[in-house]
Amino acid sequence: MIQILDKIHQSDALFVALKNFLSKIDQTLPPNKNVKLFLFGGMLVYLYTGLERSYYIEGEFNQKVYIPDGLNWLYTHHTGQEKQIRFNKNDNSRFNLLHQNYLQDAQIIPFTHLKHMQVYALSPVDVCVSKIARLSLIDIEDIQLLVKTGLCSPQSIEQRAKEASSDYIGDLSQFHTNLNLAIHYARLTK
Repeated sequence: MIQILDKIHQSDALFVALKNFLSKIDQTLPPNKNVKLFLFGGMLVYLYTGLERSYYIEGEFNQKVYIPDGLNWLYTHHTGQEKQIRFNKNDNSRFNLLHQNYLQDAQIIPFTHLKHMQVYALSPVDVCVSKIARLSLIDIEDIQLLVKTGLCSPQSIEQRAKEASSDYIGDLSQFHTNLNLAIHYARLTK
C-alpha cells in the first residue's frame, strides 16, 4: 500500500492548516452518520509528495454535506505570506474521468483528530486519471510529479484511463487527445 503523508512534516504550515480546516467541517457534522470525504486534486498531490500544488480542497462526500460559502482557513505560509484554504465547490466528480473503482481503491488518511468524518485519498493513479478530462498545465505537472516520485507509471495511468473511459458519454475525441498528451508528458518524466 502506498504511504500517504510520508513526505510531510506534521508541523508544516499547510498541513496544519488543512487539519484545522477539516476540523471546522467536522464540527458541523452530526455524530454517527458515517461521513466520508474522498480527496482528489492538487491538495492530494501535496499529501502524497509534500510539494504544495493547491490551496483548494477538491473532493466528494459519500452523502450530502452543506459547506457554507466563504468557509476557509487562513494561515501564515512559510514564506510569511498569508494564504487561505477553501473547499472548491465548483469541482464535480461527474465531469472528471474516474475509474469505476476509484472509491473502493481509495485509502484512509489517518486524520485521527476528526470525530464525525473519515478522509480518504484517491490512489495516485486515480488522481492522474481524474486530471485527464481537463488537462491544464498544472494537471500535466501533477501527473509528472506523481510519476517522477514513483507513485504510478505512464502505463498504469493509460490502462486505468482506458478502463475509466467506458463510463464516459459523449464525443470522446477530446478525451483521446488529452489521454495521448497526458501519457506523452508522463513518459517525459525522469
